[in-house]
Amino acid sequence: MKLSMWMIANRLRDLDPVVELDEDAPVTLNSARLAYATNCVYLSSEKEDEVLCKGDGGTLRFSGIDLHTCFEVMQGVFDYFEDWNATVQESIHEERYQDMVDLAWQVLQNPLLLFDGNNRVLGITRQYPSNALDAEWSYISRFGYSSVDAVRQLRRSGYSHERNGIATFENNDNNFVKYSNITVYLNWGDVVCGHLTLLSYDHPFNPGDVQLMETLAGMLRPAMAQMFFQSEKSSTVDVLLNLLLDKPCGAEQLEARLRYTSWKSDDNYFVAVVTIPGEGHSNDMGLLQIRQILIRYVSNSVVLKNGDDLVIVSTRDIRQDQVAAETLDSLLDSNPVAVGFSMEGRGARSIGVLYTQARYAIRRGREAAPESRFYDFFSVATDFMLEQPLKEAVGAVMPRLGELWEERRDGDELLETLRIYIGQNRSAVKTASALYIHRNTVLYRVQKVEETLGLDFHNVYDRHYFLTALHTLELWELRRREEGTE
Repeated sequence: MKLSMWMIANRLRDLDPVVELDEDAPVTLNSARLAYATNCVYLSSEKEDEVLCKGDGGTLRFSGIDLHTCFEVMQGVFDYFEDWNATVQESIHEERYQDMVDLAWQVLQNPLLLFDGNNRVLGITRQYPSNALDAEWSYISRFGYSSVDAVRQLRRSGYSHERNGIATFENNDNNFVKYSNITVYLNWGDVVCGHLTLLSYDHPFNPGDVQLMETLAGMLRPAMAQMFFQSEKSSTVDVLLNLLLDKPCGAEQLEARLRYTSWKSDDNYFVAVVTIPGEGHSNDMGLLQIRQILIRYVSNSVVLKNGDDLVIVSTRDIRQDQVAAETLDSLLDSNPVAVGFSMEGRGARSIGVLYTQARYAIRRGREAAPESRFYDFFSVATDFMLEQPLKEAVGAVMPRLGELWEERRDGDELLETLRIYIGQNRSAVKTASALYIHRNTVLYRVQKVEETLGLDFHNVYDRHYFLTALHTLELWELRRREEGTE
């Protein structure tokens, strides 16, 4: 196992070395030497009982120790980490994550937590009782999950991404989360399988802590990904990503995940996709930076990454939120991104359908208006219904229109009135005559449907959408009847 001078300094903290190291001292060292060698710590002594240890990135100076003893101690650090690394690897391979966390404490000497993709604890440093830190530590120790309040607090607090996949959260004198922490996200490709969090309790952080966290994350990522791919219902992956990709997830998992955002499974949902169009680009760095901006400024939302897409999931139409709209405008001004918006969807399990809509809005919208970079699915929904198989086409029907379609079975005549009204070139008189009702009744029904659906039947496209959606519902009902599912 390769070490850095920072990692060595932390391991020998009790010897109180004089530390003169660069912040970015690299992880390149293989062993200790009394003669200079590449990728080794070179030990020398110019004064009695003082040893200078030089490696990539700086020096450590020890007093009160002779050269021979210091060499044995230094080489012992390398030997220790070799054994430690092998034991940690074995624990991870056997999915003994609590044992892995116990071993990690030996070198990190601060509280450590390992979570799956849905904030469930897989391992917690047992050297700290439930009442040793803050209210969040107590909650986690008792229930085995992060609290909703703590997750919200960390989202609101300031943080910076110093490296890909690593976030640092500053100290906060809040009852829930008092301690600064380093969080490393355990991604496998675009799948977030969990995260590893180290708290600054016994001593402050330095680059060696970050390097060790990166080492642990490198060992954990393949194992956590394997857990996910062995079972798509595994808790290691964010269930919202499962919904996005139309993969199965359990109802209990879903409800637990939604609690962190104060959402319910039967809420109405919206999806927006932010992407960098074009081929041959290396978009990951730009997308990750944009993702952090969206997380910070688009409130009441979850931002997922799937391939070259950043997917904003929310229970609000973010186009109606001033801060969110201004943030997206700024992104468009400074980045070569395109944004697609879905229609409204009923229930969390509609997220996959909404994602398809937002992506289609960008693809189809760019064909029609390549100069634009905001694309609304509603404006191309009729194209979608005509192009896609019937099962997918039904997803482009407004949820409220689908409900009106079901209500017609109970004798509700709103939709039939509107169909005839449009067929009669929006003549209330001719429609009233055809239905044997008063003209004012026609106008009332038209107004009611317009308000319910948010459509304007003076607009040609809105009328076209309405009729196409009704025809799609008719075909879908006929299909289900033929298949015996109605």
